[in-house]
Amino acid sequence: MMRILHVLFIAVLWLPISSFAESISAKCGGTEFEVAMENRGHPLDNVYRLLAKRPGQDWPTQVHLSDIGGWFYAACVSDKEGIQRLVYQESCGGSACVEDKYGIIDTQTLKSLLQPSAKNEGNSALAMRLLNKEVPYLPRDKNAFCCRLGKEN
Repeated sequence: MMRILHVLFIAVLWLPISSFAESISAKCGGTEFEVAMENRGHPLDNVYRLLAKRPGQDWPTQVHLSDIGGWFYAACVSDKEGIQRLVYQESCGGSACVEDKYGIIDTQTLKSLLQPSAKNEGNSALAMRLLNKEVPYLPRDKNAFCCRLGKEN
């Protein structure tokens, strides 16, 4: 009986620290974007790698790394001139975390036009100026792809 309890105790300790990884991809502006996710055991301990692969390119390029934890969404959004941009939004996922931390990638050059602050500060006003239109709230956007608390949309 003690042996069974000992094995159960070890199993319970192991479960919270187990992790998983997966990826989701979508095309935007002729570029294939992929979000590779890794959960490190706790629902708010996630790492998201935003990768981009242009036609003719052998290997994807990492364009953003988010270890903020909670959630990460991305969507192909056309700016006011009709140019497709990859817009992403991230949050640490807690009640004190701002949810308007945006990044914008130029889909042709893969240059970052806007990056989220490392601090708990939003930047939606700057994102709106760059897109020259309202920036979408990606967790509710039906065109967004990716992750919240380690779960796929």
